[in-house]
Amino acid sequence: MEISRNQLLARRVVVGLRYYEHGRQTLLDEKLFYGVVVKVMEDDGIVIEVAPDSTPFTLPSDISSWHLAPKASFVVPGLADDVVDPDYLVRWDIIRGAADVEAGEHEWWEWQAVIEPLSIEVERHH
Repeated sequence: MEISRNQLLARRVVVGLRYYEHGRQTLLDEKLFYGVVVKVMEDDGIVIEVAPDSTPFTLPSDISSWHLAPKASFVVPGLADDVVDPDYLVRWDIIRGAADVEAGEHEWWEWQAVIEPLSIEVERHH
């Protein structure tokens, strides 16, 4: 099923971000969060209010990394309860733009959509 931007508003989403060193050889960090889509802009991104405190977080407008979520419970760090049956799973890899950046210089990061359907182990609930 193809996903379009106009069906994302008010949808529940689990987002996974992986941060890599320049050259993608070293994984620096991984983040997993849950939220609700509150704004969808064709060029300026998709804004999610992240649980539990409704902090806004903007993802790129490219929806190729958005996948329908399986019916399942997801454990998300920082939340008291599991996330049950979210609408979408989204994953981005974020790669540091330069190997060496002088102190005080702006650091660029490249966002790459992970377009393959997510392969995750899912514990089904009844």
